[in-house]
Amino acid sequence: FAGDAGGNSLKYVSDKAIESLNISSVKYVEWAEDVLKHKGECLLPPKTSLKMEGNVFYNFMPCIMPFLNRAGIKTVNRYPENTPSLNSNLLLYDLHNGILKGVFDANYITTVRTGAVAVHSIKCFAKKNFQTIACIGLGNVMRATIKILAEYFKEMQFTVKLLRYKTSCENFIAFNKYDNIRYYVANDIKDLLYGGGGRHYKRSNISGK
Repeated sequence: FAGDAGGNSLKYVSDKAIESLNISSVKYVEWAEDVLKHKGECLLPPKTSLKMEGNVFYNFMPCIMPFLNRAGIKTVNRYPENTPSLNSNLLLYDLHNGILKGVFDANYITTVRTGAVAVHSIKCFAKKNFQTIACIGLGNVMRATIKILAEYFKEMQFTVKLLRYKTSCENFIAFNKYDNIRYYVANDIKDLLYGGGGRHYKRSNISGK
């Protein structure tokens, strides 16, 4: 985008441009922690959801963050015939004067934000010297969570337990190899929580043992 009549620059930032910044997993978790510390200072009303026929919806999520001098609103829409069916965008404003500073694709931001908050929760609430994480779901958010987990706790060794869904676990493992993570595929919820009937996979590959 060029700018408005007052000479204020307005930027459009794509998912690809954000991903290309190669922001570290440690930085993502630090940002998540900082925002959570300031949550009480923010105006963060419940999201507004507008639903239409055909399982189409629009969600609107506004927020005002005085400590950053920013206001914004994220929108998420779902059109089942689209691939992917979900899409999100973010409008970011200067809180001091209300000028729109940028329009962002928010799919990548949402994915890594969710993963970073999950890892921050693990940091805060997991047992000391924990070694096992049980996970349900194999989508982009889980991939981001595992990546951030592996990189944030790079000095630790983990077993990540996944709930089997067709052949999706093997595909997930093949594309999410980390030296400090080995995988265990559970056959059901009881197996996921207590173990005993699943299958272990060697660290950094998908060969069974």
